[in-house]
Amino acid sequence: GPTGVIHHLSWSPSGQWLATVSDDRALCVWAREISGLKLVQKTAAEPGARTLRCFWPMDAIVLTGAENACVRVWRVDSRRGVCCCVHRVACGRFGPVWGMASMRVGEEEEKEDRVIVAVAAADAGTRVWELKLKQELDA
Repeated sequence: GPTGVIHHLSWSPSGQWLATVSDDRALCVWAREISGLKLVQKTAAEPGARTLRCFWPMDAIVLTGAENACVRVWRVDSRRGVCCCVHRVACGRFGPVWGMASMRVGEEEEKEDRVIVAVAAADAGTRVWELKLKQELDA
């Protein structure tokens, strides 16, 4: 698991997964089991910068925000909890990400996830993006 201070954690909407970000620049995904939490994956969230926030707007997507003002969007395999980075937003020079919020827009039947992401940073500004992420179709 993490080797440094955990800065933030967030449950998936289903309560099946927990994401943590820590001083060791890692994003950890944990599975909730009867016996407690089991580490499923640990990956570098933002190389060269501490990741300060994580947020889980839907079971298939987790967001991370770092001290270098970058936000990453991670696609999560809902069966295994394994994630990979699918999008990175470089937010310029507005300082560390202090908060994130998001909401899914569109219909369940759509072939892509549309997520609106709002990011608050150290410069007292808020940035908003709409991300369109294609859904993987089950074989």
